[in-house]
Amino acid sequence: MFAGMLVLSVGGLVSLFGSGDERVDKASILALDLEGVIMDGKDMLELLRKYRKEDRIKGVLIRINSPGGVVGPSQEMYEEIKRTREEFKKPVYVFCSAVAASGAYYAAVGADKIYTTPGCMIGAIGALMEFMNLEKLYDWAKVQRMPLPLENLKMRAPSTNL
Repeated sequence: MFAGMLVLSVGGLVSLFGSGDERVDKASILALDLEGVIMDGKDMLELLRKYRKEDRIKGVLIRINSPGGVVGPSQEMYEEIKRTREEFKKPVYVFCSAVAASGAYYAAVGADKIYTTPGCMIGAIGALMEFMNLEKLYDWAKVQRMPLPLENLKMRAPSTNL
């Protein structure tokens, strides 16, 4: 799971934890953390959507340390980060510390720039699917495999003429 955190700069960086009801009284940078496996993006996205509208928020910094996660939330983060840049005209920068892979990298490419440490493992958008070859086990256990033709099993939507 990842955690979203809000940090506003007011003559330096001041960390604000809590409900996200903090007011922005001075020119500030919105800083968000994306950490751990991405299962749900709603906390980070809620803060991003709320504060990017503020005139005193001059830009966004997203710190990432995540191996990625579920596609849906990663895609939604990418779209909202990109929207923050394009529609709200706020510069978005990403800093990747140790790992920014898969869905985390997907989210990051929505930013204006990505910065990383020299040893950061970054990249690899895609899916890893592992499976076992049980052929010899089936042969040993005398389990017979039978293919099922999918054509007869597919559900078809009724045709409608509009």
